[in-house]
Amino acid sequence: MKTLNSRVKGFTLVEMITVIAIIGVLLGVFAPAMSNYYWKSRVKAANADAKMIYNAAQTEVQKYIAFDRANTSAPSSLDGYVMISYQPGTTPSVQAGNPLSSDLSSYASTSLTNATANIVSGVNKTVSSADTKCWAVYINNYIVKASIAADQTTTPYVGYYSAGRITLPAERPTKVYSAWLSGNDANSLLGVASKYDTP
Repeated sequence: MKTLNSRVKGFTLVEMITVIAIIGVLLGVFAPAMSNYYWKSRVKAANADAKMIYNAAQTEVQKYIAFDRANTSAPSSLDGYVMISYQPGTTPSVQAGNPLSSDLSSYASTSLTNATANIVSGVNKTVSSADTKCWAVYINNYIVKASIAADQTTTPYVGYYSAGRITLPAERPTKVYSAWLSGNDANSLLGVASKYDTP
């Protein structure tokens, strides 16, 4: 039986403020770490996608070496510089030219367009969910030099893989996927390749 002198047990205001302060300090410490972990995991996943796309594209490109040697009247033109970019729901884009002089332009030859369609089709069939991602590869002399991949054009979680087995470090990049292909050419992608690929 309760008496008038009995007290209701509970937390005091000071104790509650102390607990809230401790929780605030812990959130302040762990929230940035978790955010950084999330960022790194997304970049690593994008790097893995870029590597799979790179390998699938190289497999498709290799098929044209013997074909082009036998079909000299209409080669695929993969022996030069070519960049292929793909976005879901759009026609694959292809540019060709000399990267040393930045002479990159749309290349509309039937043989290269057909080769591009086959490469895109092969990559999307080989790599799971590649047809739902944005990706690009650049090729020189039948060798895929580098590839990039992202979930969408506006995402900063961009993956990169190159012939030198280089991937992007899991750090915050300064531009989104679409900026890598700015100006409808591959200068920015070439710049990344030269930056991260060491002799």
